[in-house]
Amino acid sequence: MHAIALSGRLTVDHGLAAREAVVQGRGIAACHIWLVDDLLKDGTVERVLPELVLEPVPLSILFVPARARIARVRLVIDTLAAFLSELPGIQSATGQGGQSRHSSG
Repeated sequence: MHAIALSGRLTVDHGLAAREAVVQGRGIAACHIWLVDDLLKDGTVERVLPELVLEPVPLSILFVPARARIARVRLVIDTLAAFLSELPGIQSATGQGGQSRHSSG
């Protein structure tokens, strides 16, 4: 594994700000694939360091367990989980109690 230090005149600490800066031609950014997949597909941006892979980060859906039995709440939870699982770069892992957990990578 290699460490790559990024520096420059523009520094952001939010994925959407990094995405917009790259689209505007302000430089390069380390981004999770799910954040820029559409830009890669339509040719707006291109990968310059394909060997650089960001560490996965957990994504969580938080809810009050007792409310998960309410049909509309369960529908929202299931819909969000299904949507997340379809995003490029999202890996699903089984959490405690067989619940699905997702990581972005």
